[in-house]
Amino acid sequence: ALEDEEGFWAEPETFLPVAKRTGHAAEVERWALKSTLDHLSRNREVLSRVGLCCIPLSPHTVGDSATLEVLANALQENPQLESFKICFVLGEETLPADFCCIDSRHYKNLANDAVDRIMADSAISVAHSLQRKIIVCEISDESARDAWSQMGVDYLEGPIIARPSPVVFTIPS
Repeated sequence: ALEDEEGFWAEPETFLPVAKRTGHAAEVERWALKSTLDHLSRNREVLSRVGLCCIPLSPHTVGDSATLEVLANALQENPQLESFKICFVLGEETLPADFCCIDSRHYKNLANDAVDRIMADSAISVAHSLQRKIIVCEISDESARDAWSQMGVDYLEGPIIARPSPVVFTIPS
């Protein structure tokens, strides 16, 4: 998310399509990567509490030499950054992965609807059988947070967990 001059937050869905159409998506993603890594290196107390920091990147940005240079420089300049706590979410790609991301918006009434709960439990079972860690994203209320936590997922993300910031994932309690 980006914060404007008046303190309002814009979600990536608002500004990334414009950045893509104008050819600035890689630049925005490199800025987000550098800002996130800089934030983590300046705020060591945040780094110690973070279970995992996932940074979304498009396939074109990942292969870009400027992106790799930003990443290499940040890790060299900040040895306290634990690279095992940083992962990249690649949009529009299917690659072998250690994580499975579940969008909680597909299970809108998880806390009260048996069908949603059965479907979510099935997704969790499949991910665990593949030995994947599970990230549930877009959690927007406490009942959903509590329900997902009780179901045995590994990480939670969303506005109820933390306001959008460079560091967005926490370990469920």
